[in-house]
Amino acid sequence: VVRVASPNFGYPRGTHGRNGEAVQAIVLHIAEGYKAGLDATFTNPATEVSAHYAVMRDGTIHQYVVWKDTAWHCGNLGDPDDLPWLPSSNRNGMLANFRTIGIEHEGFFIEPLTETQKASSFALIKELVDWWQIPVSRETIIGHYRLNHRTRQNDPGPLFPWDELFAYLRGDEMQSI
Repeated sequence: VVRVASPNFGYPRGTHGRNGEAVQAIVLHIAEGYKAGLDATFTNPATEVSAHYAVMRDGTIHQYVVWKDTAWHCGNLGDPDDLPWLPSSNRNGMLANFRTIGIEHEGFFIEPLTETQKASSFALIKELVDWWQIPVSRETIIGHYRLNHRTRQNDPGPLFPWDELFAYLRGDEMQSI
């Protein structure tokens, strides 16, 4: 893991921690861009966006925000799914950010992850699931589209290997990894 520190974390900016909230889910994203753009975007304070991690096409992982702190990856919620960790009485991006780890993936929604990228991503997700004791389910490991159906329909996109990911997390035999 390569540390590429982002100034875009915490509420207010630079505040450490998660406002007393526990991590309850992982939100997966597709960057719609490449490594240089991810690094430039997440290290620029003017963008006001970040993620905890990005998994690059070569399998390298960049960490922008330490997992103990709140990254700014959920944005404004637009008609989110009914998720057990996101109460309907408080459906906002700030609460979603406090309760989640955000993982970007280098690339575009119209292309599959590379095998190396997939292996690194799955291993990272497994480590986070174990550390935070997140139940393995399609309610706790989600795509960004589940939080914003209006503007994030392809995040991480139709080619994201959900079935392979959940098989890996359950410990099923994996042929491709």
